[in-house]
Amino acid sequence: MTLLESAIKRYGVNNQVHKAVEELTELSLELQRFLEGRGDEEHIREEVADVTVMLAQLELMFGSTSCWAAAKLNRLMATVNDGDGVIGA
Repeated sequence: MTLLESAIKRYGVNNQVHKAVEELTELSLELQRFLEGRGDEEHIREEVADVTVMLAQLELMFGSTSCWAAAKLNRLMATVNDGDGVIGA
């Protein structure tokens, strides 16, 4: 059993979902502070790390997001490249 699986087993799915919401909120607040000119990049990196760990746990609990991520990246590529499919064109 991996560390993340052990955390889910120990604390439970509902608690880890609450923790994910908490960490996402903390990142959101840090990013808002940044936009207001009072952000701290070190705090942002810390919150991104917390969110990254929680996202990995969410994938274990709810399943892989790789298909969704691929679709979202394809849509982003099309938008960034005005639909021509060439990055940086």
